[in-house]
Amino acid sequence: MASVRLLRQAETDLEEAVTWYESRSSQTAARFQQEVAAALARIAAMPEMYALSDDQHRCCPIRKSQYTLVYRFERDVDIVVVVAVPHAKQDPQTWSSGT
Repeated sequence: MASVRLLRQAETDLEEAVTWYESRSSQTAARFQQEVAAALARIAAMPEMYALSDDQHRCCPIRKSQYTLVYRFERDVDIVVVVAVPHAKQDPQTWSSGT
């Protein structure tokens, strides 16, 4: 199983998403956090299960939400690096420029 590391941008994205869900419903926020944990576990167990979206990044949808984990798998050190957690309607240029 690969190690998983979140870049600061991904942490910020997650914090903002949880805050948004929390402002609507604490139960919904908790379910979102559970789905994020499940998605992180999936990519740790099978980092190459999702297709490449460019030359190095893959996108893992977070179930029951419109968010995605954007990550790269560094095979030589067996680490999954989550670079962003954008909303489905977010322009990919907003996260891809900083990775």
